[in-house]
Amino acid sequence: MHVQNLRKLFTALAVLLPSLAGAADASSETTWLDMEGRIQYGYYTEDARSLETLATQLSTGDTDDSFRSYYAALADYRVTLLTKDLSRALTHAERCVAAANRAVEAKKQFAEAIALESACLARMARLSPLRSPFAASRSKSTIGKALQLAPRNPRVLLLDAVNAYEGAAN
Repeated sequence: MHVQNLRKLFTALAVLLPSLAGAADASSETTWLDMEGRIQYGYYTEDARSLETLATQLSTGDTDDSFRSYYAALADYRVTLLTKDLSRALTHAERCVAAANRAVEAKKQFAEAIALESACLARMARLSPLRSPFAASRSKSTIGKALQLAPRNPRVLLLDAVNAYEGAAN
């Protein structure tokens, strides 16, 4: 009787634990989607200050978390698009590249982070003529890698299109 109860307990745990892990993943995903919403809201309301605050908050703490680094990069990228101060924009572009790179190091096949790194490199190339040859070349190879990993990912395709559009405009 005792062995039967243990089997039932282990069976129940085997069924329950994956669903609990899924709930934790869903909660984490909701948190990151909320962060993305805050970043997008800051961008669309042209609130560079709140974006800088978010980027700084996300850049501190657990830098091994691929999503934390990805959203730090996204916030920095959005700041580069809003700020008129060239040196500030360049600083945020550099931070964006570094954060996106950390995201990719933490999660190797993270196509969206690779595409974001490419967008930040392209932005850096447009902001700094001295860095342009290296950054532009690296941006093209990086977006190529992201497109290979996720050829139908809407975020990857969007960043590729933005890079192409801005590159043609210059």
